[in-house]
Amino acid sequence: LNSLETPLEDLQGLQRLVRHALEQKPYTFPGGSLDLSPKGGASAWDEQRQFTFPIRSLTVVEVGSWAGRTAVALADADPQVRVYCVDHWQGSPGDPTDGLARAVGSEGMFRAFCENTKDKLFRTIFPCRGHSLSWAAVWPLSIDLLFVDAEHTYEALKADILSWFPHVRPGGLIVCHDFGTTFPGVTKAVQELAPHYKRLGRCLAWWGKTI
Repeated sequence: LNSLETPLEDLQGLQRLVRHALEQKPYTFPGGSLDLSPKGGASAWDEQRQFTFPIRSLTVVEVGSWAGRTAVALADADPQVRVYCVDHWQGSPGDPTDGLARAVGSEGMFRAFCENTKDKLFRTIFPCRGHSLSWAAVWPLSIDLLFVDAEHTYEALKADILSWFPHVRPGGLIVCHDFGTTFPGVTKAVQELAPHYKRLGRCLAWWGKTI
């Protein structure tokens, strides 16, 4: 199963992007922002700082997770990373995953994902089983890094990016896999939606959200 996953060079590139996103994210205090108004003043800062420590976690959404190798690499990038894996585990039409998913079945594929991520499952890796656009329609969290590696057609990738983009925080990163490979739809969608994209690893394309 993992033979169809992201190559090592791209896994390392993703980890670099995760650390970059984490470095750019400010620290926050548990319980929300501090009251630095005249009513609160510096004493409010000192009082809260005395009893709490600043935190900085990173929310990553992976659209298309397959057997879990990339999810593990993303989670391994830093202990503060939480990876939400959106997939129906049915494979993608026109992709090698389609035939394997048909042979094994979506239940078998999902069990393989859970087995491969078991040490991190529901600790730092959280499977979200279902279709990408359905999850995007109800997603409640701000996303620091969005990694899209699901169906590789132009129409599907464009729909994934446009559906998830509103949930990416300003300054957050969008990363797409298999750019410039045998999936021309991926390249076309990225070039159309993000003409100022950057390349990393073997076949990653990424850009930051500026609005």
